[in-house]
Amino acid sequence: MVHHDEPGEPPMEGDNVMFEIYMKHNDRILTSSKKRNQKGKYKIGPEGEFRGGAPAWVDVLPLLSVGDSVSVFSPADSLPRLPRGVEKGDIIHYEIVITDILDESGYKTYREEAYQKKLLIREKGSELSLELYNQTKALIEAFDDNRLGDDLVQGKNGVSYVIHEFGTGEKPQERDNVEMHYVRLLHDDTSLYDTSYRAGSPFIFPLGMGRAIQAFDETFLDFPEGTKATLFIPWETAYGITGNPPHIPEKADLVVYIHILSVNSF
Repeated sequence: MVHHDEPGEPPMEGDNVMFEIYMKHNDRILTSSKKRNQKGKYKIGPEGEFRGGAPAWVDVLPLLSVGDSVSVFSPADSLPRLPRGVEKGDIIHYEIVITDILDESGYKTYREEAYQKKLLIREKGSELSLELYNQTKALIEAFDDNRLGDDLVQGKNGVSYVIHEFGTGEKPQERDNVEMHYVRLLHDDTSLYDTSYRAGSPFIFPLGMGRAIQAFDETFLDFPEGTKATLFIPWETAYGITGNPPHIPEKADLVVYIHILSVNSF
């Protein structure tokens, strides 16, 4: 189903089609390129870019020009795994908007510009991570001196936290992909810390699947998208008895600032 048909030339073989895509089930957005902050890209050619079978919407891309938008409907059974709330036999709705068609030279320029933007994000991230490091270090001192009062919320299994900003988005559920930034300190040695801001790339993990520490899997169920908080995490729900050498020693309590950027059901 074509929603908007702009005049223009469709892509030629070898061109790179850039697009925004929204994946929906009924009225719920499961995920989108906007949420992930990364446009879709497909190179027109006989081999394509997907291994193990291309998505159903790929076939329409060679027919579209810049500005066109289209809906594609496909059985959920074609997905490698069913998103939360989707059952076999359900229909998945894809909305696609073509934003650009680039030849190899144009795509090279696009990638160079994207790389420069990422360097700028890393630079700003380093500044922000230092600011958040100092903020978290001050919170640790207040926590140790029992000065946090009612700001300290008691969570599950010994985890406690301070909410800096309560999100207004969707709360994640098990199997949802959570995209987050973090600044992590050892409670007993604040000189050792790690942050996703420095790399300029958020950490993404499926909730409740054992792909992150237990404290995240349990506590994040209470945090809507957009939440900013600092978690005080006992070693039992962090990296356990053995830690995670060489950066996390055994039985290490953690203090982690988190910002939940997005929740995606797929």
